[in-house]
Amino acid sequence: MGVGLLLPNNYNVSRYIDISTSRENIDNYVGNLNQWDLWMPWEEEDPTLEVVKGGVTQGVGANKSWKGKDGNGELTFV
Repeated sequence: MGVGLLLPNNYNVSRYIDISTSRENIDNYVGNLNQWDLWMPWEEEDPTLEVVKGGVTQGVGANKSWKGKDGNGELTFV
């Protein structure tokens, strides 16, 4: 039981991936909400998920919201 006293109070976990393509190519998939369906797994995993995209779908101000069995949320690019 005393082992926990010897462990640090904080820790950090990080992961990264090196993608060999241009910044423009990445921005087209990440910065454009219309492209998210191609690479985001949540919509496949939750058939009840309802996603509503705002009037702006790319760049600053782009936004979307969602409701599903695992919760609700919203995202806005700033």
